[in-house]
Amino acid sequence: MMGLLGTACIAANEIKKAIPSVVFTSGKRDMREQADAMATNIVKQRSWVSATYMRSYASDMCQQWVERNPKSKTRQEISDGLFSVLQTMTYTQLGALSKHLCGLAYDIRPMGDKERDIISVIVEKHGGKFLTHEGDLVIWHCQH
Repeated sequence: MMGLLGTACIAANEIKKAIPSVVFTSGKRDMREQADAMATNIVKQRSWVSATYMRSYASDMCQQWVERNPKSKTRQEISDGLFSVLQTMTYTQLGALSKHLCGLAYDIRPMGDKERDIISVIVEKHGGKFLTHEGDLVIWHCQH
C-alpha cells in the first residue's frame, strides 16, 4: 500500500479496514516527490523547512539552500534546488529528514471525528507517531 514498509504498511491497512472512508494523501516519496512537496510550502514561507522538520544535517542543508538562493521563488526552481541537495545525501540522512523517503510515513486527510480511532491504531497499537500539523498546515502525518 502506497509503497509503505513494515509497521507503516500494517497500520495503514488496519486504518483503511476500520475506516473505509479514510483518504491517504501521501505515502512513500522519492527524492523528487519530497523536493516538490517541500517546495510547495517554501513558496509560501521561506523558513518552512526549519519551522517544520526536526533539526538534522538534511534539514539544515535544505534550509541553507533556500537561504542561499533568494532569487529562486517558484515551486519548480525551489524543487529543483532541493532535489539537487537531496541527491547528495545518504539513505540515513534522508531518513532523518522525512520518513516518507523510506516508506515509513503517510499522510491522511483530516477526519475530525475519526482522530481518536486513528491515534489508537498508529500510536497505541503500533508505537508510531501522529501529528496534526506540519508547520502551520493542518496535515495528519503518521510515521513508524
